[in-house]
Amino acid sequence: ARPLNSLLEEHVDFEAAARPAPAVTQEVTVGIEDAIKARILQGLFDDVERRAPPDARKLRPPSAELSQERNALGLAAQYEQQFRQQAMGQDRASDKT
Repeated sequence: ARPLNSLLEEHVDFEAAARPAPAVTQEVTVGIEDAIKARILQGLFDDVERRAPPDARKLRPPSAELSQERNALGLAAQYEQQFRQQAMGQDRASDKT
C-alpha cells in the first residue's frame, strides 16, 4: 500500500485534457483584422434577424373561474378529512362536525 499523502511530495507530469490557448502573435492579429475588414467590405455581417416577441396572451391557458366563497371548514379540518379518507377509508358523510 502507498503511504498517506505520498503524492503531495511528488511532481507528477500529465497531459491536459483541454486544448492550449493559441499564442497571440502579430501575424495572428493581422490575419483576424484582415478577415474582419474583408467581411465588412463584402457586407457579410451575420446579424441576427429580430423577430416579434411572442404574444403573452396566446401562451397563457384560459383562466378558470375562481369562487370567492369561503369554505366552512378550516384548512386543518380539510387536511384531517383527506387523511381520514386516505388512511382510514372513512367516507365524507361520517366526517361532518
